[in-house]
Amino acid sequence: SCRVFGDQKVPGADPCPKMAAAGPPDAKTDEAALLENQAALAAEAKHKREAEERKKRHDADRKALTPPSHVKMLFRNTRDDGDLSVYTISHESADYHSKLAPGEEHTYYIAREQVLEFRHGAASTADPYWRARVKPFVTIDDEDDDETGAAHMGLVFENTMGEHIAVEFAKEGFWLEPKKKTAYNAEEGHAFSLSDVQRTPRFACSVYGLDDDELASLAKKSKEREDHLSAKAKSDAAAAKRDAEFEAAKRRAAAAVQAPAQWTLEQAEAERKLPHFKRDDAVEAMGRSVDAYVPGKIRGGPWDDGTYDIDYDDGRKDTRVVPPLIRKAAPKPGPPAPAAPMDEREAKKIERAKAEAAQLAAAERAAAAAPAAG
Repeated sequence: SCRVFGDQKVPGADPCPKMAAAGPPDAKTDEAALLENQAALAAEAKHKREAEERKKRHDADRKALTPPSHVKMLFRNTRDDGDLSVYTISHESADYHSKLAPGEEHTYYIAREQVLEFRHGAASTADPYWRARVKPFVTIDDEDDDETGAAHMGLVFENTMGEHIAVEFAKEGFWLEPKKKTAYNAEEGHAFSLSDVQRTPRFACSVYGLDDDELASLAKKSKEREDHLSAKAKSDAAAAKRDAEFEAAKRRAAAAVQAPAQWTLEQAEAERKLPHFKRDDAVEAMGRSVDAYVPGKIRGGPWDDGTYDIDYDDGRKDTRVVPPLIRKAAPKPGPPAPAAPMDEREAKKIERAKAEAAQLAAAERAAAAAPAAG
């Protein structure tokens, strides 16, 4: 490419033969080319920005298309005898949930990917129970040309036994091998029937989607449960900490009230510093039933271990409260103290001052009345 600008050459560069042959450039031609180039660059930048904005909107739409948190499933015990027990499976541990009597059906709201296990019979070697697991799932179409992202439901069937399970739906069916699982797409309300290896019916199930109101209600209940569990965990932690502090203080108090023959200098000093109270003393204490110092009074003690029983002003009670958790109540404001009595000399001075003031007032009244009488 040429490195010549007008008739000025870049130092160290060879003259451009084409420019030399064509003569000096036309200023108008250069300006038009520059404007055209700038317009092309601006159009390209605008196109790039629009493409980036479309991609961001597309990614946001894709991200918003998340599967619903729950589905609704209908289960029915299809046996003529024997209850169908329902368990929830979490980390391979089974927690009993409910049971269905023969012929009974029930609707469950199930979290997506939640595994349920259904059992017939007793869990023993003499009478091994029949069992099968079911897990609902929901997928969202993720094609680039799909604008709405349709949701598709399905079920995963798992055979945890050593014999086959028959899975039937409509006029079709398949054998589920031992220790195997399979996923199958399911239309809403599509019924699946499960039978044992002798084709004896065990249970039937179908899956349904939830509307926005049902999902919002479930989300609210889930949030309330999480808040309740969180508050309970905090309360339990605070109670455990309070109990630990109480037991530690009790051990320290017990060590400080040992027999004199067993006292050490440190224990004797601790005993000297511990507060001592008697019945009906006004105190502030922090026993097991409170989480802060609360005013009350001594109901009983000190007992053999140096502890006291407390009646709180708000009606609560505590027993065996250790001295380190009891302190004297703050003094209550009483009536104002009476004025200090005056001594005799001060009283005489006040009496003389009052007499002089009275004489002065009488003289003033007499002087004021004299002109009126003349």
